[in-house]
Amino acid sequence: EARYEWYSPPQQQISAGVFYKNIKNPIEAFVSGDQTTSFANAPKADLYGVELEASKHFDLADIGSGGDSLTARRLAVQANYTFSKSELKVSPNDPVAVFASSSSRADDFFRDGAPLTGQSDHVVNLEVGLENPERLSQQTLMVSYASKRVTSRGLPNSGQPDIFAYPGLRLDFVAREGV
Repeated sequence: EARYEWYSPPQQQISAGVFYKNIKNPIEAFVSGDQTTSFANAPKADLYGVELEASKHFDLADIGSGGDSLTARRLAVQANYTFSKSELKVSPNDPVAVFASSSSRADDFFRDGAPLTGQSDHVVNLEVGLENPERLSQQTLMVSYASKRVTSRGLPNSGQPDIFAYPGLRLDFVAREGV
């Protein structure tokens, strides 16, 4: 993993990173012929990608007048993006232990090159909020996006397809106020 971070006052930051991980025995969900979800450890997987992040605060004191509630507030903007790819590494002779299964061959449960379960290629987050740094007062709008991902794997020899989730866009609003 390599990361570059740049900080500039007041509370501003930009960072970029690249990563590569070789994972031994990742836990994977799979669906058997009777539609039961089970879990097993795949032999290996590679995970690699890029992360970008930025945050900036904007002082709102110049916008409002002396009695205006905006004079004590600032606008906070934060965004991040992650692109990642993953691949299971399965050879014909790799062993696997699956409860109540007659097979101990990993390629009966996992396809070589398939993505890890739960892994979206694209994840984006954006936060825009008003906050008062002098006291606990924040109102934040959050927008998130995640691309499709496998949630459970169909067995290679069963004809069962992988099961996908399409998380898409999500919108949240969070407000905190000290009393």
